[in-house]
Amino acid sequence: MRIYSLKVFGCLNKSRWQRRDIHILRSRTLHRSLVAHCLPGKIPFLPRFNVKATMQTLDNTLAKTHLLRDNNHRGKLIYIMMWMLIPLTLLGILSDYQEYRLISKAMDGAFISTAEAAANDNRQMIVGLLMLGFNVALIVSFIQWFRRAYYNAHALQIPFLSYNEGRAAGGWFIPFANLYQPYKIATEIWDGFHYALEKWIPGHLTPGRAFIVIWWLLFIVTNFIGNLVSRFYIGSDTIGELHTASLFNMYSGIIGITAIIAVLYYIRKMRHLEKQLQQAASEQANHPLPWVAE
Repeated sequence: MRIYSLKVFGCLNKSRWQRRDIHILRSRTLHRSLVAHCLPGKIPFLPRFNVKATMQTLDNTLAKTHLLRDNNHRGKLIYIMMWMLIPLTLLGILSDYQEYRLISKAMDGAFISTAEAAANDNRQMIVGLLMLGFNVALIVSFIQWFRRAYYNAHALQIPFLSYNEGRAAGGWFIPFANLYQPYKIATEIWDGFHYALEKWIPGHLTPGRAFIVIWWLLFIVTNFIGNLVSRFYIGSDTIGELHTASLFNMYSGIIGITAIIAVLYYIRKMRHLEKQLQQAASEQANHPLPWVAE
């Protein structure tokens, strides 16, 4: 059993319910600290001795409010994973370069033994599986962070959001729509967070977002080349086609690194914005902004 102290911000009617501490007993494994930002109207009476009824009343109150969720842990995780992706991509480029040299030797008439060819295939397979597994984990982590950020933009009641927060995850997997919707959501998160800061920080200006355009263009080009390379590998019947596929695979990796650097910049800026929002909100006594831990 733990004792939880919940700060419940009261109504705007200047009654004695405006603000109070509620100490309740709650049996939970994980520690949570909830801050309820109540809607206009009197806070419902919370039974003093009935723990179950008290928790139900709090849950009903919280369900009616828009709570911002802490995204710092997810942001830190995806930021670290993105940095880890750079040396992993360089490893892939180096492996592709070794394959490119091997194929070039064969095209020049040099003898390539079965052992050399098998070693090349095994190396490429190991690197490919390593990158595939890491990229799957990276995609899942990034989408979780991205969706949480868009959820918080909705919680801030930003007026110009185009989609529901679920589209921040699903939009990546809808054919043709995934060429534009994630970019649109990324810009709305950026503009939305700055829009909220402009309300609390006098003179705060929304900076340009050209880097988001650069990131997205590089992302599209990298994926286009990747799909092209896959088609080359699957349909290649000659050594010349394999030679071309290896070359384009290296180009894809180099462009991919520049895209990673651009998205790293975006993630770093967004994490800084979220910290600014928390700080600005904590200083606004008339506009309490509740942040809930993971």
